[in-house]
Amino acid sequence: DRLTKPIAMDDLVAYAALWSGRDARPCREVPDLGALFDQYDRDAARMPQVLQQYRREFANWHITLLEALETGDPEALGRVRHQLRPHWQLLGLGEGLELLDALEAEGPGVQAVQDVFRCCDRAFLSELRRLTAVPGA
Repeated sequence: DRLTKPIAMDDLVAYAALWSGRDARPCREVPDLGALFDQYDRDAARMPQVLQQYRREFANWHITLLEALETGDPEALGRVRHQLRPHWQLLGLGEGLELLDALEAEGPGVQAVQDVFRCCDRAFLSELRRLTAVPGA
């Protein structure tokens, strides 16, 4: 996320609340990590690596998606949709999938899909923080 100057206090507070886990806005849907954890038998020792891998993959797909939209490449857009679909389904992001399917190069859908990516990263980071917390720290 980026804040551009001049920074409005409301924007700063909203970003801090989102990334600190205090507020889920602008998340329309909160990713459900339960099915992902089930795929790995809820192995707490393994989940931090899985979450880091998901963070990397989602970041790469986000970049690929933005590049496909920027160049207007329908084949690249179709490929990234195909790559994202099973993962967003696994995370219970039905509305996100609808937004992704309706996505065009310009319009409000681009920001809404970016919000889905942001909310996924927030969920991954929040769970990583929980899994790697040191008791009493």
